[in-house]
Amino acid sequence: MKSFFHILIKDPLRKFLALVFTLVLYWALNEGKQRETTLERIPVQVLCDEGLVLSEPEVVHSVRLTVRGSESVIKKLRATEINGSVRITAKTQGIISGNVVLPLNAKDFEVPRGVEVVRVEEPRVIRVEVQRKITRTLPVKVETSGKIPVGWRNDEISSVPAKVDVTGPEKMVNALKDIVTETLNIDGETVSFSKKGLLLKKHPGTGLTYSVESADVFVKISRLPDTSRTLKDIPVRCLFPPGKVLNAVPDKTGVAVTVSGQPRLVNRVNSSDIMVFADLSAPQFAAPGNHRVPLKAVFNNPDGKLRVVSVEPQEINIRVVPAGKSVK
Repeated sequence: MKSFFHILIKDPLRKFLALVFTLVLYWALNEGKQRETTLERIPVQVLCDEGLVLSEPEVVHSVRLTVRGSESVIKKLRATEINGSVRITAKTQGIISGNVVLPLNAKDFEVPRGVEVVRVEEPRVIRVEVQRKITRTLPVKVETSGKIPVGWRNDEISSVPAKVDVTGPEKMVNALKDIVTETLNIDGETVSFSKKGLLLKKHPGTGLTYSVESADVFVKISRLPDTSRTLKDIPVRCLFPPGKVLNAVPDKTGVAVTVSGQPRLVNRVNSSDIMVFADLSAPQFAAPGNHRVPLKAVFNNPDGKLRVVSVEPQEINIRVVPAGKSVK
């Protein structure tokens, strides 16, 4: 045991250098040993020169690659450390038709130091549709929900700006007629109002962009003017004094009544909704003979939204005969 210790400590510098040399040689031999591996889902970005745009700009392309490097580098390598990109220019084959086939090569990928791309496994080409990028100015359309109450109307809905610039793929931009806002609720509104910063609806995945993101909207609301309508041949009813029954003969059996209110309500009124009566309850009308009696018209189910404008004639002649006597 003693002799081994003596050997161990004899000439320590040389032994230390030998150990270092051995470790360096081991590292060099392992580093020199190359290894290949295949990585999945390596992202490839498709770039376009100015004036060109992809029909589906948000589509993510990915490929499978075989790469090579030292044992230690490959062991630590992750797919997220590799990125690919290809560029479309005005000289790219197929640019005129818009259908472009882009071959993928090793040079299209950025890899960490000590790693090289051996080959592109699958897919070896990327197929994309390319269009010109254009800009059009389109009107803003305010989308609404709900209803204005009866008797009121929506005179105008405007926005600032009234128009916006839309930029994107030519086919998609040309297919648009207007730019629609997020829905504005106008249910039950009877007063003009404004809404600041109403967002414009996006078109996800199309590559369309707007010159502004929102618009200020102004809604003008006003009351509808009342309209009138005359209903004819409404029968006249006689109202007698309490406890008395008289024989009364009016000289007219039907009269005309004019009503007024909101058009939608006025157009629904019919003769059965109105009652016209001659009030004979006053003492002077109880005496037998001919009397000039004023007429009054009321709604059977009044709700305050309609009113009687006039009754024509305003008065009629009524002959009153005592009860029990015949009317000739």
